[in-house]
Amino acid sequence: MRLGLSVLGLIGCGFLYACGSTASGGNAGAAGAVASSGAQAGSAGASVGGNHGGSSQSGGAGSAGMSASGAPGGEVGGAAGSVGVGGESGGGEAGAGDAAPLIPNLIDLTQTHFLDYGKLHVAFKQAVDASSLNLKLLPTSPSALNVTSVTSVDDTSVDVTLAFYHLPIDYELDVLGQLANATPFQTSATLPGSNNGSRVAFLTKQLGSGKMSTWSEASATASTAIDAADSVCQFEANAAGFKGKFAALLSAHGSYDATCRALGLTGLVANQCGQAVMPSDTAPWLSPLGFPIVNGANNIATDNFETSFARFADGTLGTQVSVWTGSEPGAIANTSTGGTSVDCDGWSDTASYGITDTFSSDYLLEYGRADSTCDAAQNMICLQVGGSFFGPSTLHEVSGKRAFVSKGALAGSAGVGAADLLCQGEAASAGYANASSFYAYLGTAANDALCHVLGGSGRVTDKCGLSALPTATWRRADNYPIASAAALFGAGALLASPISMSADQSESLDQRPWTGTSSTGVVATGMTDGNCGDWSLSSGTAEVGTPRCTTGSWQLFSSADCSSEAPVYCFER
Repeated sequence: MRLGLSVLGLIGCGFLYACGSTASGGNAGAAGAVASSGAQAGSAGASVGGNHGGSSQSGGAGSAGMSASGAPGGEVGGAAGSVGVGGESGGGEAGAGDAAPLIPNLIDLTQTHFLDYGKLHVAFKQAVDASSLNLKLLPTSPSALNVTSVTSVDDTSVDVTLAFYHLPIDYELDVLGQLANATPFQTSATLPGSNNGSRVAFLTKQLGSGKMSTWSEASATASTAIDAADSVCQFEANAAGFKGKFAALLSAHGSYDATCRALGLTGLVANQCGQAVMPSDTAPWLSPLGFPIVNGANNIATDNFETSFARFADGTLGTQVSVWTGSEPGAIANTSTGGTSVDCDGWSDTASYGITDTFSSDYLLEYGRADSTCDAAQNMICLQVGGSFFGPSTLHEVSGKRAFVSKGALAGSAGVGAADLLCQGEAASAGYANASSFYAYLGTAANDALCHVLGGSGRVTDKCGLSALPTATWRRADNYPIASAAALFGAGALLASPISMSADQSESLDQRPWTGTSSTGVVATGMTDGNCGDWSLSSGTAEVGTPRCTTGSWQLFSSADCSSEAPVYCFER
C-alpha cells in the first residue's frame, strides 16, 4: 500500500534545536546531546554569565522547549535528545536560538506508508542517521499511538514500531534528527487517512425514525432510503475526520442483507452478495478509540463480536441505546413471505415495525432481539466499507491475571465454596498454571463479590480491607483486556471488553451468571434476599448478570430462581 504525503510547515516548539553559540564561560544546561562544535545544548538552554571550562560535553535527554531571544541572558530550550549546533566554547555572545534547518520534501512521498497495524515505513530522499531520528504522529489518536522504536532498513528508510492501532484519519508525521553527514534537520508531512489500511465503526449520535430520508443529516440528493441512511453515516464520519466510504448496518427484506453491506456489496447472502463466491473478510473494525470491535464481515454474520458498538464517531460514549438493524441471526433480512414488516417497509415509512438491537452501547450486538414502531427515534451502526484493510492484530492484548465465565452451572444454594471449586476446576482444565487461585464473583451479606475474588473482606468502598485495590487489568482467555479492580464497581464502571468467554475461549454469550450484587458491584449490608440467603437456600431469587454487557448489567441484568442453575464469573486472585 502506497500513500501520498504533502509537506507541512514548521513543526511545534518541542522539535526545536538549540543553535546559538555560548559565551566564554557560559553555563551549560543539565541535559542534551553533544554539540557539533563543542557547545552543549541543555534542557534549560545556555545562559550567559557563568563559567563553562571550554570542553564539549554530552548529557541526558533535554526537556522540550522553545528557542528564545539571543540577547545576553536569553535561554535556549533543547528538544529531548536533540543536537546542539554551531555553539562555540570559549568565545562570543549567545546568539539567537534557532530551530534546526527545515528541509522541505525530505520524506519520499511514494514510499512512505503503513505496513500494518503497529508498523510504519518512512522513506527519505537523502541518507539519514536512523539512530538520531525522533518521530511523532499527530494527533496522538488513539492516545496509545506512540512510537516505541525506529529500525534502519537502509540508508534512506526506517521502519517505525507503533504501540497501538492507527485510525483512518490524516496524520501529521513530524521528524527531527540528523542526516548521515550529521547535519540536523526537521521535516513534516501528512499521511492521508484514505486507504491507510485501517477502518472504524461507530454509533450515530443522531437518532431518527425508520424512514431514513427524514433524518436531519440525510442527504437531500439521496435517491433511495438506504442511500439516505448511508449519507447519515458519511456525514458523521466526515465530521469526525474519518476518511473512506461508510455504510449503515441494515437489512431490508428481499433487497439486501447487513452482511453484504458490511462487505461493501449489495444483495443477499443467499446469492453470495452478487458474487460468484461468497467473499471472506476478517479485517477488524475499530472503535473511534482504536479498539477492535469485530474482526470482519465473517464475524458480523456469525454474531461473533469482541466488544460492543459503544462509541459515537467523535469518541464519546453512548448511553444505553437501541439501533435499527432490520436483521435476524446471520445479519440477514427477514426471509418470510408475509407478515408484519420488520424493516419499516425498506426504511421508507413510519407506520410499521422494524427490528432493533437493544442497548448496543453496552451490549454485544444480538440480531432480532427486539422490534420497534418505526416512528420511534433510534440510532444506527455505521461501518467503513470498501478498500483494502489490514487483518487482525494483537496490539490490544494484555498480560496478567485472567477472568472468565464458567461453562458449568450450579444451583443458587450450592454455596460460595462450591462455586470457587467450579472456577478452579475449569481453570485447571484450560491449562492455567495458577488454577487454584480462581474464585467466584459472588456477593454475600458480609463481603462484596470483588472483595471475595481479591482475597479481602467487607466492602469495595473500604478497599476490601486491603491497603489498596490492585491496579492490574484482568484479561479474557483471548487476552482482550477486561478491567482493573477499580473499574469493576461504581456508577460509572465500564469494562473494556465483556466477560463473554469461558476459560477454553468458547463464547458464553447467553448465560446469566450468578452474582448476588448490584449494578455498581456493592451488596447492601445484611442482604440475604437477592443472593439465595448467602447462597444457601433453594427458595427465593438472586441477581444474575449477562456476559454480553460492558456496563453495570454484566453483574446485574435480572434475577433468577435459586432452585435453577446458572454459571458464575471466575477471577484469578
